Amino acid sequence: MKFSICMASYEMGDYGYRLLDECFGLLLEQTNQDFEIILSDHSDNDKIYQVCMSWSNKLNINYIRNFYGKGSSAPNLNRSMSMAKGEIILLLFQDDYLINKKTLELIDKKTKNKKFRWGKVGFTHTDENQIFYNPLAPKFEFNSLLRGINTMGNQSGIFIAKDAALEFDENIFMMLDCDYCIRLFLEFGPPLIISESCVSVRMHSVMASRNMPETFKLNDELSYLYKKYRLNYANFQWDDSYKIIDVVIPLYNCEKFISEAIYSVLNQTYPVNKIIVVDDESTDGSARIVEDLAATYSNLILIKRKHEGRSSARNAGISYSKAEYIAFLDSDDAWDERKLEKQMDIFSMNNAIDVVYSNYEVIDAHSKSISHHVIEPNLRGDIFEGILHQNLVSGSASAVIVCAKALTDVGGFDENLDFGEDWDLWLRLAKKYKFDFVSDPIVKIRRLPPLGYNKYAMNIRYNRQLLKVWSKWPNEVLKRNDILNAINEFFISRSMRPVQRLSQRITYYKIADKNYKESLNTQIYNKTGMKRIGLNNLFIILIKSQYIFFKIKLKDVLKKTYHRYKHRFNLLLMHLKKTYYHGVRH
Repeated sequence: MKFSICMASYEMGDYGYRLLDECFGLLLEQTNQDFEIILSDHSDNDKIYQVCMSWSNKLNINYIRNFYGKGSSAPNLNRSMSMAKGEIILLLFQDDYLINKKTLELIDKKTKNKKFRWGKVGFTHTDENQIFYNPLAPKFEFNSLLRGINTMGNQSGIFIAKDAALEFDENIFMMLDCDYCIRLFLEFGPPLIISESCVSVRMHSVMASRNMPETFKLNDELSYLYKKYRLNYANFQWDDSYKIIDVVIPLYNCEKFISEAIYSVLNQTYPVNKIIVVDDESTDGSARIVEDLAATYSNLILIKRKHEGRSSARNAGISYSKAEYIAFLDSDDAWDERKLEKQMDIFSMNNAIDVVYSNYEVIDAHSKSISHHVIEPNLRGDIFEGILHQNLVSGSASAVIVCAKALTDVGGFDENLDFGEDWDLWLRLAKKYKFDFVSDPIVKIRRLPPLGYNKYAMNIRYNRQLLKVWSKWPNEVLKRNDILNAINEFFISRSMRPVQRLSQRITYYKIADKNYKESLNTQIYNKTGMKRIGLNNLFIILIKSQYIFFKIKLKDVLKKTYHRYKHRFNLLLMHLKKTYYHGVRH
């Protein structure tokens, strides 16, 4: 016998026997009639039994009255499967039915001459008025199933080789279908998907999911699933199409956004091995939030350490990880749910790629998209020369996934850099490895104005870090006039700062001089008018003297600035040349 159609039934509010009768009628229309029906019944009355007997002369039906585990589908399905004799088991609920007359023929054709273990057919939905809607092709998304988002559909339409039929977990009620698909995947690998709609899932008022017992708590089942699978995650041997990936999140005083960041990882459609959060000695409630989440999600790891900076925190996460790939996420950023899936597809298509970055959008403190300059990705392959002048690899490390071997080879993030540490790492990676990108904006980078913001001081600090990065590549920098010009402009802008301040003071005194002259012409004088005029004249004299003083001082500052700028720039060039020639000799 080719097929065993295993069914589980119960009264369903005195509605189940009518649905079952309709289901049997459609089974009789199947083009492939090489099947048996095994029905395990939890009913307290004989109506289901009577329907089975009425069809027994037309269909091969094995009816089983099951008194064990009433109120739960798992024991009923397990009893039904235990009696199966066919080569392939097809699961089907009594209120669902096969709408495609060639369903069994199609499964037989797709599984012939293939080493299949399990699979799922496409499905649609129907209401009580027999209107079909929302046809879907099953898609195996590990993390979605783990969160109770059933991307595969319910049990109806799952087909399994008889020797691969696992028992359903009788500790689960609502998440039974998600759990079963996960277990089949972990045991036998990805399913064989038949995208054609073959099963109709009936939506009605007495279906089990709409009549949950009062004692049922969905969160309890979700916690059970996470603990069941994630504790042994590291020992799982993935199929070749799935790569083990860890996510590293450096954390420092980010209690407002850390939950959003973590949930954006948990919501990924691609399986995530570990979420490694490295707390850099936060002084707010950030670490506590992560600890609470870690109690529910066993693959969420919190590492606490002394405050040594973002780069050091990331390196600690890299050291902890044992995965093949590492993705970075800042604690105030977030991901689109298909971020990892889209980037890992590139790794799967091209084994020569070791780093994949992506486009992004900028959000504010309320997670709303804001108008902001975005660096559109356009560099792939050997990109070292393209990013030497400036960081064109996205706007944050949150958009990047790196092969762990390449990351270990170049040595991780430079902990001596406050700014540009990600750019520095991309340069070292680009010197030896190839890059690619996803053009979709699948990362949300949050831009918040820093406390005590001083634009000039920030620019000086940032440019100093640029010089540190460029000094690592003297051979390449000395050949690039665009970079030498950028260094030149930095020294000019920095050296001219005193000149700018003096110019502002001179402008101020010019305005003050003009305002006080105009005020003299509009004064209404009284008996002491001569005294007030004298005081005003004295003030004007003081303004003019300050004006002349600053003009004289400005000339002196300009002269000194020129010599200071030339001296500093020449020193840097000497350093670069010295390093360059030293490298040539060796």
